[in-house]
Amino acid sequence: MTWLGEQWHGRILLGGWVPGSAGDRAVTAPATGAELARIGLAGPTDVAAATEQAAEIGHWIVNESGSVPGKAELGWVTIRDHIAAYPF
Repeated sequence: MTWLGEQWHGRILLGGWVPGSAGDRAVTAPATGAELARIGLAGPTDVAAATEQAAEIGHWIVNESGSVPGKAELGWVTIRDHIAAYPF
């Protein structure tokens, strides 16, 4: 068992804590190499689902923080593109 417990093992936040469709990866302590936890990896289907949720998030950003729609969209599009380009 990791110090976080098994309930988070290999999960990502996507409308709740769910297993990542691209599997999981160990998080290790740099000093000892000991495994601390396992994180979920988002696959293309997870990224697509998150992108769909981003429109709702953009609306919330505009309403709650006083941002403008273009700035809210730029934020989540930049993050989406960065995640999609990450070499797994």
